[in-house]
Amino acid sequence: MFKMRIPVLLGLALMVGFTTGCPGGGAEPEVDESTITDPAFFFSRAVTALRTPDSKTGEVDYESAYADFSKAITLGGGAKAEYNAGWTAERLGKADKAESHYRKALDSDAAYSSALSNLADLLTQGGRYDEAVEIYRAYIAAKPGDLEVHNSLVDSLAQAGKYEESIKEAQVILRDHPENVDAYRNLSRSYFAQGEYGMSQLCAEKAKTLQEGDPGIYNNMGVTSLQQDNLPAAIESFKTAIKIDPDNVEANMNLGWVALNSGDYALALNCFTQVTTAQPESIDGMMGLAVAQRGMKMFDESSATYDKILKMDPGNEVAYFNAATLHEKYTKDFKKAKKILQDYVDQNTGKIAPTHDVFVRIDRIAESQAEEEARLAELDRKEKERLEREKRQKAQLDELVGRVASFRGKLAQANCPAVAEMGMLEEFEMIAEQGDLVVQAEDFAMAGDMITFLDSMEPTLDELIPMCATVEPSPAEAPPVEPPPSEAPPAPAEETPAPAEEAPAAPAEEAAPPAEGGE
Repeated sequence: MFKMRIPVLLGLALMVGFTTGCPGGGAEPEVDESTITDPAFFFSRAVTALRTPDSKTGEVDYESAYADFSKAITLGGGAKAEYNAGWTAERLGKADKAESHYRKALDSDAAYSSALSNLADLLTQGGRYDEAVEIYRAYIAAKPGDLEVHNSLVDSLAQAGKYEESIKEAQVILRDHPENVDAYRNLSRSYFAQGEYGMSQLCAEKAKTLQEGDPGIYNNMGVTSLQQDNLPAAIESFKTAIKIDPDNVEANMNLGWVALNSGDYALALNCFTQVTTAQPESIDGMMGLAVAQRGMKMFDESSATYDKILKMDPGNEVAYFNAATLHEKYTKDFKKAKKILQDYVDQNTGKIAPTHDVFVRIDRIAESQAEEEARLAELDRKEKERLEREKRQKAQLDELVGRVASFRGKLAQANCPAVAEMGMLEEFEMIAEQGDLVVQAEDFAMAGDMITFLDSMEPTLDELIPMCATVEPSPAEAPPVEPPPSEAPPAPAEETPAPAEEAPAAPAEEAAPPAEGGE
């Protein structure tokens, strides 16, 4: 839901009547006999406390300041001391005391506009719109020319749901001041609240014409465009408002929620960071920031933001539930999720029924935890299976190396003309190459399939090998025949020179006669 943000009037000064603007610095006054009964002394010391944060922590000592303002009141400090005591009480979270001080300031000075504005704003924050309206009416009756307070009356009437009265009061302002931008802006808001978006847009356009650089006008136009289902125009108006004033809380807040709804967590994070920087106490701003941080997966930061919200607003049910969801759905810290919800139950003991949604959520967290544990167990089982499978596949790849080598060996034995003529050698070579590729690629998943393929082809290869063993080799391929060991190899032919010329042998009949005679 995009809530219309209506500006409030804040305190104008801490030392109205004593100084102007913010309190000044300077050394803390010393207490002596002449000062302990002087309200101005305690007033001044209170202001010094407000203007001098602790040097180590940077924190302001509001307690001391409030005590001194209270002392100044008892010594006759009057309306201004009451006003500043009320302002300080607000910072301490003491709304009842702040209201009492503002009322006393007005009792002393009915024209004290700062006290009136702060009191009316305090009542508005507490949802006491009718009381705020009565305070403004009484003031306007006494000072009808105060346009700022008169416009604040228009705002309070709208917040009280008295839209017709709000519109009439705005028209009263415009009769005498036809170019009053605040009146047109307030008219726009009142028409918007009644669902008259066309009139709301016209008044916003008029206010824009009168004061082009007013970021509040563009913010109102953006909200109206949202109600007219014109998202692009709304975004453009919000962005224009932020361009004029980067710290504009209302425009950043509204654009931030639009961004969250559209899933643009980066834009939302930027917008809500601006909001929480400008208004660190803004619960709405921190809630948006926590969701944006979660969307950006900044889970630790989101958790810290929820912790801060619950510390500041321990009764915020939405914050408890959102924080528990963060840890249930995103961080999976089920123990912390259950603790957050149990803290809510403990805080509301006796106030919530057994059927309250918090108990449904606690049961859901238990179911989510069981589902997550089952999911993790299944993941663990699958991981173990994967590791076992990879182990088997690696072993198969190692086996494949040897199988491919064996296949190639057999392929070499079958490499003969008889097999070649059958045209099968090329097919077997392709199979061997496929095996090599699987090994080289370390394709563990294919190793088992490749082994199975080799198993199916090897029997055929085994049948072909004997064909190469029984076939007579061709002459060209026949190895030289070696002589038996008992036969000496023929002597290599040697080229010998021709013998010297000799006389022919004598014929047999010319042989010398045997010697005669004898003994």
